[in-house]
Amino acid sequence: METEISSVEDLRKLLCSNNRIKFMTKILHILRYVSKHPQEAEDLGASWLSDNTHFITHSNKIGSFLGLKANSINTNFRDHGVIIKKSTVNEIKTEFPYLRDQKNWKKRVCQHYNFNSKSTISDSDSILLIENEIQTSTKSDEKSTSLTIKDNFPHNTSVLLSGEQNKNQVISIKKMLCDLAIPQEKKNELLSVSTSLWVSALGNLPYCSLETALMKFIPDDSSTSQEKVDYMRTNFVSLNEYESNTSQIEADIPFSNRKYYYDQFFKYFVRYGSHKGIVQTLEEITPNSFHNYYYLQNENRCSFSPGFNPHLSKREALDIIRTRTLTKTWMIIHSKQINKFSLLFFQPSLPVYHLYVTYDAVPDSPDHRFSIDYQDSNKYAATWDELLFKVLGLSENCGVILTHNEPIVEIVKGEQIEKESKTPVSYNYDSQTWNLYPSQTMD
Repeated sequence: METEISSVEDLRKLLCSNNRIKFMTKILHILRYVSKHPQEAEDLGASWLSDNTHFITHSNKIGSFLGLKANSINTNFRDHGVIIKKSTVNEIKTEFPYLRDQKNWKKRVCQHYNFNSKSTISDSDSILLIENEIQTSTKSDEKSTSLTIKDNFPHNTSVLLSGEQNKNQVISIKKMLCDLAIPQEKKNELLSVSTSLWVSALGNLPYCSLETALMKFIPDDSSTSQEKVDYMRTNFVSLNEYESNTSQIEADIPFSNRKYYYDQFFKYFVRYGSHKGIVQTLEEITPNSFHNYYYLQNENRCSFSPGFNPHLSKREALDIIRTRTLTKTWMIIHSKQINKFSLLFFQPSLPVYHLYVTYDAVPDSPDHRFSIDYQDSNKYAATWDELLFKVLGLSENCGVILTHNEPIVEIVKGEQIEKESKTPVSYNYDSQTWNLYPSQTMD
């Protein structure tokens, strides 16, 4: 028998004192209570829409009530397949005129389960995490897994990934989509556009050789120097190699034998692509001269525009940026969400500022490719340069350049460590800087 909840305090005690209550069941309790007490939506942060299937949420308010961070609320929704549907402030205002704060509310729906106002506690308890759902379905009926997961894919993507041999790619893409906090319509557009680009360039197979992909996606161009085209190709390979999910690109496989898969391309497209292909953003982040570069595996050299260091983790980036003596130093690294970047800004004696930059590969307007949060709204830009130097007013000279003197961590075999450990070194003492510098001994 379900507990009767007569007050907000009773609801709080029920949901916050029992760690065994599942996340979606907590949300159902909140929605039920607000259905009986609509005036509490403002503080509890959720309410059913009139169709009794979609509901609105305010992650900050739900988080405050449950004692969780807003990011945790958003992550839990994504992990349970609860997606954001496109809505406007006017829609929210029309259906919920009594809300004082009508901004920052998201319209949501549970994608894989019939979660609605008539759902029982048993129903909400049965809503699995996406990863668990995939694993459970795979164990019980592998054939149905692919079909279920592709139900919401655009037709051209479903055709491209048809067949059990592409199941891993389907699962990989499904996980990526769950992590994207954007409306389902936008997810479908990203899939559809990226699939069209893939099929147009490479045909109807969901994989090809990496070499073929390079030549098709980044062809020789008379308006661009051959040197820059070559470095754009090198940057493309490195970005895919260090960002791949299925990780079919491996450093110890000869380049001519490496394969490139659609799910890798999709992940790359969300962060760097556009309706026109992948050259535009790649050209923006690849400089015209290559005096500064760093080595990746197999001595491949990457060269990115000042401040752009996509291969660094946040920890590595913070360690490096704190050593800089220039004021207003900054750098760009990848964020965990594949449609976001992290901008780190540092001045000595102040904390490191962290700003998220959202990229839209298929924006409604070309001027809205990049967006950043301001206090009451978003600001947009059409290019990286516009965003960094015009909107934010950063100095290009203060962007951290990672050179070959500051290599990122490279995964090696045991022989490499053994070889290097046996190389004799001596040390010179620098009394001015209080550092020891290794120097090779002479034979």
